[in-house]
Amino acid sequence: MNERQKRFCLEYLKDFNGKNAAQRVGYSEKTAEAQASRLLRNVKVKKLIEELSKKPVRRMELKIENIVKELKKIAFANADGEKIKTSDKLKALEMLGKYLGMFDKGKEQMTVNIMINSNLYTKD
Repeated sequence: MNERQKRFCLEYLKDFNGKNAAQRVGYSEKTAEAQASRLLRNVKVKKLIEELSKKPVRRMELKIENIVKELKKIAFANADGEKIKTSDKLKALEMLGKYLGMFDKGKEQMTVNIMINSNLYTKD
């Protein structure tokens, strides 16, 4: 596996968007989507993404934690009272599901327990 593929894996874990991750590691806007598709089918790339998602590297840990925290705020917010659109909630839930591996084949019956910190809903 080359360095660009490794960087792609790290970038992909930031937002689970292959095209954006490919662009961030230097693929052109024209080819990013095709390159991301190819990379995400690569056995070594898939394995590294899986490993990294289970054990975030130290420098990404805080960033991933913050992203998950913000996604939880959106996903579990009251759509009417906090100016959150239903589409925003659905996207946040989808991204959390991807992060948790809920959509991987063979995990259809998986139960996920999510602890919601009540401090997430207080204003700073």
